[in-house]
This record gives sequence, C-alpha cells and structure tokens, in this order.
Amino acid sequence: MKLEESVQFAKSLAQAGIDYISVMGGTYESFPRPEIVEKSKQEGYMLNLAAEIRSHVNVPIIAAGRMSTGAFAEKAIAEGKTDMIGLARVLWADPEWPKKVYEGRDADIIHCNPDCGDACMQMIVKGMPALCAAWPAEKMKKWKAKFV
Repeated sequence: MKLEESVQFAKSLAQAGIDYISVMGGTYESFPRPEIVEKSKQEGYMLNLAAEIRSHVNVPIIAAGRMSTGAFAEKAIAEGKTDMIGLARVLWADPEWPKKVYEGRDADIIHCNPDCGDACMQMIVKGMPALCAAWPAEKMKKWKAKFV
C-alpha cells in the first residue's frame, strides 16, 4: 500500500471505531532491499509514516522503527508525531529498556545493531528461535544453552 492508500484505510478504521493504529511500513520481502536496509539504520525511520496517519485520524497512533533512545521517543510524542512507541526490536535487544530509560541509565542500554545483517529477522524467517547479535556474551551463552 502507498501512504495515500494507508491514510484512507486508517480513516476507515477510525470511523469504524478502532481503538488504536500501529503504523509500520514494509514487508518481509521489502526489508532486505538495499534502500530499506540503509533507511532502517536511522533512528525513527518510520516515524514520518505514523505522523502522517496521525494527522488524519483521531485515534491513538503507535509508531515504530528503531526508537532506540528514550529522548527520541519522548520527543516524538511531545511533538505530536505519535501517541505511543512500538519497541519490538528495542525490547528484544534489551528487555530492560523501559526501566533503564526511566532511571536515566541510557548508557546501560543494549542497542539493536543495525549493521548485524538483521540476524534476528533472518532466524525468524527460517523458523528458528531468534537471538540478538548485540547481546553480551553471558546472555548469548544462556540463550544457546536453552535452545541449542
């Protein structure tokens, strides 16, 4: 779907009484495309899509796309670009991200590495349990003991 079509679809969902809309862009097939790989390395690379949808509907919007710092997420909400933040890979890389952000421990956050070749997604697509290439050696060792 193009953005214009997505706006119309979002309007229809809002009129039908949907509770919220989680805005994302792309498919498993498009994620490996070189231009998408490059774009996905930028923090908040899908925020513009969420902001556009939000400008057309009156339901809460969830934005995703590498919202890796609390400051970036807070700014996106404060600027009215989104109402909530989706944290899929952020939480996969570091399940304690919300706690660390809340406590001001940004330096302790384990960040998803955009240069890992999308290891977690590659494993999921192959039907395997995913791991995060950014995990410290100790966590990786525990994961391997559990699943391998």
